[in-house]
Amino acid sequence: MEKFQRKLANIINEFFLDMPELQNALHHSKPFAMGFTIKFGPGRKPRKSRPCRKRIRFGVKPFYEVRYEKDCVHILAMLPGVKEESIIVDVRPDWVRIAADEDYARYYKEIPLKCTVKPESTKRSFNNGVLELIIEKSKAK
Repeated sequence: MEKFQRKLANIINEFFLDMPELQNALHHSKPFAMGFTIKFGPGRKPRKSRPCRKRIRFGVKPFYEVRYEKDCVHILAMLPGVKEESIIVDVRPDWVRIAADEDYARYYKEIPLKCTVKPESTKRSFNNGVLELIIEKSKAK
């Protein structure tokens, strides 16, 4: 097992030394995803694929919590790294959409609700990366 681990460590080190673009990417301020594969076969030398680098375009799902109270729905969403101006909240009777887009942080989440709400009654606050929404329930349903 030790021999395999050393061999794998050597392959990975060789791979990273062979990639000057990785060095540049690590110093790049925008989010990206980078990947490669190493294929092993019985009795064969491990082969590595060409590196693939892609900029992340889709938002990350924020951590959130939904609480159903007697007269309202209370939603907390964690959106670290964004300014309040860049947050878009779309409230519909049966779902809420939260989106935020900055150069270094992107979030997107559609939250289905278990009850109907009044979109026009939405109260919103944002403090220290935490978005708080309080939405009145509608009388129907």
